[in-house]
Amino acid sequence: AQIAVEIKGGIDQAGVLERIGAALKSLRRTRQENPDSVTVLILPDVAMTERALDDFSINVETVTHLCSLKEILEDEHGREGFFQILQL
Repeated sequence: AQIAVEIKGGIDQAGVLERIGAALKSLRRTRQENPDSVTVLILPDVAMTERALDDFSINVETVTHLCSLKEILEDEHGREGFFQILQL
């Protein structure tokens, strides 16, 4: 299976949200080219706002997995889940 991963960082909430739009566009293109592909978006916690989560809930056809950067880096369970998504 094709797996596409986008990582967006930064501490400025507005800047991160702007970059999320670009990530969604890229992941949308991936899913259009290969509807069976797995798409993962990794975001810093500052971007995990209620509004952002609402936006992702309407983009489930674009982003198959949404992950917190902190969760992957600092939580063993979160990291293992991420590795499972990547089939590692």
